[in-house]
Amino acid sequence: MRIAKICLIVAGLLTCLTAWNQTTTNSPYSIYGLGDEGSRAFANQRAMGTAQIAHVDSGYVNFRNPATYASLGKPIFSADVNFDFLNVQAPASSQSFNNAYLSNIALAFPIGKRFGFAAGINPYTQMGYNIVANQYDSVIGNYDFVYQGDGGINQAMGGVSAVLWDTYLDTARRRVNFGQKKYINHRLSIGANVIYYFGFAQTSRAVTNFIDDPAHLSSKMKNKTNVNGAAFDFGLHYRLQMDSLSFLSVAGYYQPSLDISAKNLQVSYSYFPNNDVENIRDTVTSTEIDGQITFPSSMGGGISLELERRWTINMDYRMTNWSELKLFDTPQNLKNRTDMAFGLQYVPKHNAERQLLAVIRYRAGVRFSQTRLEVNNQQLQEYTVSLGLGLPILKSVSRSSLNVGIDFGQRGNNLSTGVNEQFTRVYFGVAFSPLAKQDEWFNPRKYE
Repeated sequence: MRIAKICLIVAGLLTCLTAWNQTTTNSPYSIYGLGDEGSRAFANQRAMGTAQIAHVDSGYVNFRNPATYASLGKPIFSADVNFDFLNVQAPASSQSFNNAYLSNIALAFPIGKRFGFAAGINPYTQMGYNIVANQYDSVIGNYDFVYQGDGGINQAMGGVSAVLWDTYLDTARRRVNFGQKKYINHRLSIGANVIYYFGFAQTSRAVTNFIDDPAHLSSKMKNKTNVNGAAFDFGLHYRLQMDSLSFLSVAGYYQPSLDISAKNLQVSYSYFPNNDVENIRDTVTSTEIDGQITFPSSMGGGISLELERRWTINMDYRMTNWSELKLFDTPQNLKNRTDMAFGLQYVPKHNAERQLLAVIRYRAGVRFSQTRLEVNNQQLQEYTVSLGLGLPILKSVSRSSLNVGIDFGQRGNNLSTGVNEQFTRVYFGVAFSPLAKQDEWFNPRKYE
């Protein structure tokens, strides 16, 4: 039985990795830099507005703050599926797109009572756009400028966490209490992730579709950047148990700016278009260079309040310094992104065994962002409202859950000369975790 579960997890990981290079966005704003910023939040955290820095739950992985890994209660395997619906509104037109793709995956487990480990993969940036601009020339007539982009940078990470100070564990080890109530517990943890970035961002510009002169050669310039390099981040987490069922957590994380190895290939050529096939006539230039990309630093802090194991209230502030982004020593003229996120979770009765409605986790959240983009001297804003549920799976024998959620949001300032996006994102996540002793994954059985 144990072998079958491990094989199932491995098969799931391979399936996710096989499908990782799929289209995940159609936003014209992904044309800037390396693409739109991805998310480390799983479905349960996204449904709370991605407010997660200080939140700990022994049944879920929190990639945003590696210091939380030490609070894991059991081994966990998590994976998400996303369905995105995007409506792009320009001054003279609008288009709708939809994408379905696999997202964050993770495997995590505790190591003793003071350590935890987590590893997984999630998107760092996402690129995907196709912009057509009609032009007219008095000599050659009508033609199109076509701007296209695809790809994205992924991040595979592995991290460890350690408890530096835990008054309850220390008191229990010494078998003394110092006159304190047993439920008063201070817990301080630290953690760090090693992050490996990989993937590509490919853009192209073409002059094509010569309607009035079909014999005219089209031309295209492609620019492909491949990224392969390592970085790190670290976090700090403090948790105070105020009474037997209530907790207050304060946490923060920091990721420094680092130079990551990259390779850039630029090709320009002329061709005859034949439906979706490019019959290349001549390659004009082809250059390849090795260099570095300066990735931006990121930091954030959060507060989480848990009351009577029913209510959870989270608040986050995060900043990513996208102004530091340089592609082969060339600044990208981006702004620093800031996010304010608020999340709420309610569980009617956390310890109910056979009352399904009583143990469902009801979630809601909001997020306000000043994005990295500036149009007409105004930094673009993004608003998101989130709703979701956490449904237990076989609660009597496991801590596994199915998490569903939906985001409603908008990016843009309703500028008369800009592009506004309205999006709906539906996501499903599973978190497999054993509960009963007979369902342990990593403990060898004494008897078969």
